Amino acid sequence: MNRVANAMYKIITASALLCISIPASATILTIGTNTSDWQMSTERASGGTSGNWTTFVPEGALPDSSTFTLTPSTSVGGHIAGPANILGVTPFSAYGGNNTATGVQFFKTSFEYYDIFSAVIETVFDNNMQIFINGQEVAREWSFSGANWNNPFPTLTINSDGSITNVAEFDQIFSFTGWVEGMNELVLAVRNPDNEGGIAGGVAFKMTIDGSETPKASVPEPASALLLALGAIPLLMRRRRISKTMAV
Repeated sequence: MNRVANAMYKIITASALLCISIPASATILTIGTNTSDWQMSTERASGGTSGNWTTFVPEGALPDSSTFTLTPSTSVGGHIAGPANILGVTPFSAYGGNNTATGVQFFKTSFEYYDIFSAVIETVFDNNMQIFINGQEVAREWSFSGANWNNPFPTLTINSDGSITNVAEFDQIFSFTGWVEGMNELVLAVRNPDNEGGIAGGVAFKMTIDGSETPKASVPEPASALLLALGAIPLLMRRRRISKTMAV
């Protein structure tokens, strides 16, 4: 193999290596284990008066991020404490410890993650819940039922392509396309009927994410790397011709 061919081979090989995407290392992130992970909104919506939730929170009607200024209370009803221990999380009151409060209370947390492969949600609540990720509704449980805090708990898995599998107890799931490479936002809308009063219930929530805390290494696009390699070939040929001329 002559020197020009050998140089061309090295350039093309190096360009091919540049085209290979360098993956970030996979890590597991757990969301929702502490009440300090969450902020509660100062806004509250009507919860309706029927047992089953019939008037839901639309995606575009979530409270503004600036309203999430309250810290949830750890004062919860008896339905939630036991399941929270099983999930390994700290439960919190759906209404800031006010056991006569009613309506829909909103909770928010954020997390920075990349190349998300899957996210497993496990939760219990009293009485009903809608789950939103990056403004998109993922799932809702509207039935006024003890199944919302009994085993098997309401669970689901969101895969990397947005498909949702392994669903238990949730009444409805929705197509999801909202993962963000970087900062993601999770909002829970927890409902207690407007006419119930008494124990306002609570929430225990856990989301386990398989992905990366750092983005992929920055590499040139394949087309750019190939053009770089091809552009170097004429320079090598010209250099070889000049070398031959000087030798003569």
